[in-house]
Amino acid sequence: MSASPEDIIQTRIRQVRAYMKDFPEYNRLLAREESTEEQIRLALDLTVNDFQNSPPVVGTFAIETFPSMELLIMGSIVHLLQMEGLLQSRNRSTYNVAGVTFNVSDRTPEYQNWIANLKTMYEQKKTELKRFLNADDCYSGLPSEYGGLDLWY
Repeated sequence: MSASPEDIIQTRIRQVRAYMKDFPEYNRLLAREESTEEQIRLALDLTVNDFQNSPPVVGTFAIETFPSMELLIMGSIVHLLQMEGLLQSRNRSTYNVAGVTFNVSDRTPEYQNWIANLKTMYEQKKTELKRFLNADDCYSGLPSEYGGLDLWY
């Protein structure tokens, strides 16, 4: 029996969470998961949308039919980091109490570094996969006058 589309989506959500180690026991400052299931699902959808709308167009996909699990997870993580990076930037504050200065939500540079590194890898892998799928689609549909001939004597 094959998995239902919703089962595959839930598996991808768990895989994204596992890759990021987004579990309460690892999030010492939060004591909860950082990304909600809804945010991860949005990140998965955005990755599928990005893949489908980047040239060359090589087909129509959904989370459950995406051609590369690694690329789907990596793209989703880039989107999740961008979401959190925006939040960090928006909530950044500096406080000075009794001569002691401290910052709140000042992790924007770290998020920007991770985003840049992962996005570069994602874009490279996306381009390679799209080239392969485009070539595969083209070559598998070209007829040849040698097709069906047994050239081994």
